[in-house]
Amino acid sequence: MHKKDSLLKRFLNHFSDMGFARDDYEYAITFGMLSSVFLFIKGLMAIAFTDGSFFLREFSYLSYLAGAGLLTVLMILVHIGKIPHKSKLSLFILKTYPYLFITIAILATYTYTNTVYQTMSFVAIVIILSWIKIFGRVERIIVFLYATVLFNFMGYLMLGRSFFDTSYLEMSIMASLLGYFTALIYYLIRINQVKTADEMDETNKDIRHALLELEKTNTELRMSHKVTASMLTLTQEVLRNEEIEDVLQLVLDETMNLVPHGQAGSILILKENNKMEYVAARGYKLENLKRIHLHYEDLFQAHFEEPYEPNIIKNLQVFDKVHIGEEKTNRIFTEATKVAKSCLTCSFMYDGEFYGSINIDNFDSENIYTEHDKYLLKQLAQELEIIITIHHLYEKALKPTKYDGLTQAYTRTYSMKLLESLVDANHKKCIGICTIDINQLKTINDRFGHDIGDQYLGYFAESVREAKLKDNIFGRVGGDEFLLVFADLDNNQCKAEVEKLRKYLKENQFTSDGFFTEITFSYGVALYPTESTNLLELIKISDRKMYEDKRVQNI
Repeated sequence: MHKKDSLLKRFLNHFSDMGFARDDYEYAITFGMLSSVFLFIKGLMAIAFTDGSFFLREFSYLSYLAGAGLLTVLMILVHIGKIPHKSKLSLFILKTYPYLFITIAILATYTYTNTVYQTMSFVAIVIILSWIKIFGRVERIIVFLYATVLFNFMGYLMLGRSFFDTSYLEMSIMASLLGYFTALIYYLIRINQVKTADEMDETNKDIRHALLELEKTNTELRMSHKVTASMLTLTQEVLRNEEIEDVLQLVLDETMNLVPHGQAGSILILKENNKMEYVAARGYKLENLKRIHLHYEDLFQAHFEEPYEPNIIKNLQVFDKVHIGEEKTNRIFTEATKVAKSCLTCSFMYDGEFYGSINIDNFDSENIYTEHDKYLLKQLAQELEIIITIHHLYEKALKPTKYDGLTQAYTRTYSMKLLESLVDANHKKCIGICTIDINQLKTINDRFGHDIGDQYLGYFAESVREAKLKDNIFGRVGGDEFLLVFADLDNNQCKAEVEKLRKYLKENQFTSDGFFTEITFSYGVALYPTESTNLLELIKISDRKMYEDKRVQNI
């Protein structure tokens, strides 16, 4: 027992002393072990919470579990030093580990029968893959290319030629690109850390100068690590937020926590027609700032030689009056309600072009901000650019799972997810669930062809968006069947909204190649929680009412 306790204590002490930010070898050991443990625990949990006999009959699942267990044992042995550090064997294990991890994890992915789970599992694999090791340029390309090829090869083995009718290839490429760029981000951060360390070594030539430089560099490094840690945490939040405005608000809040003298802040981004819009604020009311209409030429950065370098603006009121005029200046400070004495500001890019600017204000002093604050904001702006890139890549990768390609309505699965979230958020309020079935679509297809039929469906969906209905969830749940959900409306109000759509379609008929007709439909409305609190039951109720409407219309 004493020997076992001693081994456990050694393991815990070794892990606590493990400075995985110290060098790439220790980083690979730590995160390699964590990822392998994750794989193995995932397999054990699946057995614990599912009928075990199912998995015992599945050779692929047994292979995955055995492989994950072997990887876990190997990485633990390397971690605690049973396999000597930086020996040929340990270096070989760390070199081959990413490929073993990919192979085993993708094998696990195809134990699922649901294609959505397979795709989402692969997205998770490449995200984990991106941080298990600091990859060099060539190795990074090979690893993510191997992941993409293996995932699609397995899909081909499972589905045969029908695999090419799925969106696997497109989704896997987007997921791999996401993982590749995330790994690139970690690599660039590592290069920056190494460069900083080299600069620190140079300063050691002069002891007194070295002490001053060391103190400064240590402060920057601590803040750099703090910024990096905060932004890595925010990266996970990015994947949970669909709207870029929500992501930018999270970034602003974290920036305000990191900049010691910031008392208020805002983020503007460039919209169409060179217009700037406030999308995030702290210390100000965002709805007030949104009433301010600015163009790029009105920004501080438009007057700087280096717009992507951080700057400190003193006496904002005087600066703005000189550069954008008294009228706009008065408008800004009327809506902001406070006049900042100094502002720390920096622009940021997306895809190589200007995207927006971040401003951190102080109301107490014109001289509160320092060069260190500028350095900090520069780092934050660079991290912000990375987060925006990740958000856009993630959005592109997941868009096909959320939107119907023909009508741009929500998919059935995503509609139900939004409906469930709506019920959770408004469980005491009325929610109207409307099932809509388009009339005569089969006749249109038979008479004019499916191309016209697709245009027919697309026009209907566009009409829903153009009819100026109240806020709703609009989804396509079948060929010619749609779901329309209204929050906080009673039965009569829901019907009034649907009748508004019917009127719009009557006044704006569908036309194509000289053919025109009014699109008609049948519908039924079920009310939560009056008629039921079970969503599936409510949809059945609305279906029944929809068919009653068909009978009334003699369809």
